[in-house]
Order: sequence, then structure tokens, then C-alpha cells
Amino acid sequence: MSQPVRIDPAIAIIGSFIAALKSQFDPNQPVPPDGGGTKNVRFFAADGPPLEAWDAFSNETDCDEPFIWVRVVSRYRSKNFPEPVINVNPCGLPRVLAIEIGVARCAAISLDTSWEDYDKQAGISLDDSYRIEQALCAVTNVLKHDNPIGVGTDTLVPFGPEGGRFGWSAQAYIGF
Repeated sequence: MSQPVRIDPAIAIIGSFIAALKSQFDPNQPVPPDGGGTKNVRFFAADGPPLEAWDAFSNETDCDEPFIWVRVVSRYRSKNFPEPVINVNPCGLPRVLAIEIGVARCAAISLDTSWEDYDKQAGISLDDSYRIEQALCAVTNVLKHDNPIGVGTDTLVPFGPEGGRFGWSAQAYIGF
């Protein structure tokens, strides 16, 4: 007798985000990312920021491509999507995943960095923000049909160049 198989619906949701980011940052697409692309998307399910796992300066090749991630920020129940609820009987309530996606690159921050370097970096950063936004829209449009409870996105937020990195991150909330 075979055992029943339990499949967490969150796995497919995460897979959708990874696929969308791979599509947006594919270096071989007709219009590749301004700063270069990658086929690597890292997955995290932890409370620490993904940038802590990326030591961009450990060797010279880590700055050759962007660092792209999908992170499960939290998992909770909601009575009024996307708000979390504390309830003595939560198991009948819809589930929600809070997911962060992001991109980071090495920043030009030396004493001899030129204004042209800053301009180029700003253009790359703006292109990256557009691609993150496009990935969010692609995933949320697909998931709206599969998850009638709700799909929501939050503001895209830039970071850097402190710490030698710049990039963007955003959160999405998927009810299921």
C-alpha cells in the first residue's frame, strides 16, 4: 500500500517566482539586462537577509553577474487578506505567504569613482528595478487565477551602495 503524498502548495508558488526571475534576468534573451544577466536564482526560507549569504568580494568572479533571490519572509493565516491574524482556531482560515524577491550587484564605491560610473550604475539599477517589477507582475497575474483568496505586491525598495552593493527588493503576498 502506498503512502499518500503531501505536496505543499507553497512549493509551486515559489517555483513561479523563480521562473519569472530567471526569465527577466536571462543573459541570452533578446534584450538582456543592462548590467548582465544570470540563470541563477537563489532560494531562501530564513529570517536573515539573502545578502548575508552572498560574499561578492570573496573572489573576482562573484561580481560578474547579479545575485538574484526569492525568500519566504513569513507564512501565516489571514481573515482579511493580506493582514495576519492571531486566532485560537486559525486552521480554517486561508494561508498567506509573504515572499521577497530581489537583485543585487557590486557597486562602484572607490575614491576614484567617476560621475560616469555612478550614471552607468544608476542606469543598470533602474533596469533591474524594471525587471523585478515585471517579474512581480508576471507572477501575480498568473497566481490571481489560481489563488482567488488574494495576491498583492508591495513597494520596490532600492538599497546601496553602502557595503559595496546596490539593488532592489520587493515583497508579494499570496493567499492560498
